Amino acid sequence: MKKDIESRADIELLVQEFYKVVRQDPEIGYIFDYIVENRWEKHLDKMYRFWSSLLLAENSYDGNPMLKHIKLHERIPLTYRHFDVWLQIWTNTVNTHFTGLVAQEAIFRGTMIKEMMSSRVISEDLPEFIKQRAMGI
Repeated sequence: MKKDIESRADIELLVQEFYKVVRQDPEIGYIFDYIVENRWEKHLDKMYRFWSSLLLAENSYDGNPMLKHIKLHERIPLTYRHFDVWLQIWTNTVNTHFTGLVAQEAIFRGTMIKEMMSSRVISEDLPEFIKQRAMGI
């Protein structure tokens, strides 16, 4: 029987199951293999902290995912389809393992992240200071 997302252990399960599917996906799996390479444990820990901060109010994440994705886009051109596939896998993973208000919030937040990331990362109209910060200038 499914339950709601209530703990760090639930977040870890969600993130692990999500990446099992993502890494096998023919459309976006290669992107994650490229950016994470052999640092999966470090990446997973960062994602545990990210989602725990968003969904459990842990305040354990410090980072700037927008700049990371802008920088990634400079190396591997991302498309709206990439973000759509990401969200589809995220939503399916949440729905497969959880039900409840926090699970609904996880899907909502995933949707908002997808919308914000895709509109800003793929945009040709990014302010120059954001582009320079992403490139480490």
